[in-house]
Amino acid sequence: MQHIRLICVGQQEEAYIREGIAVYEKRLKRFTRFERISGAPSISHRGKLDPARLAIEEATWIRRQRADRAQMVLLDEHGTVYDSRGFADWLQSSAAAGLGKFDFVVGGAYGLDPSLRSEAHHIISLSALTFTHQMVRLIFVEQLYRAFTQIHKLPYHNEGF
Repeated sequence: MQHIRLICVGQQEEAYIREGIAVYEKRLKRFTRFERISGAPSISHRGKLDPARLAIEEATWIRRQRADRAQMVLLDEHGTVYDSRGFADWLQSSAAAGLGKFDFVVGGAYGLDPSLRSEAHHIISLSALTFTHQMVRLIFVEQLYRAFTQIHKLPYHNEGF
């Protein structure tokens, strides 16, 4: 069974996002070990940092959250774009290749520090559209659940209609 972690910079989520994520986290339990880690570096002068410096601080925090031997996959607008079937195929082929641990990473409001891109095993874009980093969390867990239902040939996706 794969172990998938979603590492997210920031903690403040609207109630509807928390509720939506909780629905898919519960559904994912039948397919994978899933956990979500949310937080941010403790910076007393956060509002005074320029976005580039803040991204560096957040990257340091992300590195501290990483699991040993996990594949780091960034969720970033400049990544590979998959449709739902393509993402499921990628996830399935990764598992077949023996990759069982993934750390998917969502950056803060100003995105991810470029140094993380060079360390990442893969970078995925969820859309050409721009979403808040809060919405990305919900969209990602739904797409992850959708991928597992496709892999296990369950009717959730309704492909072909």
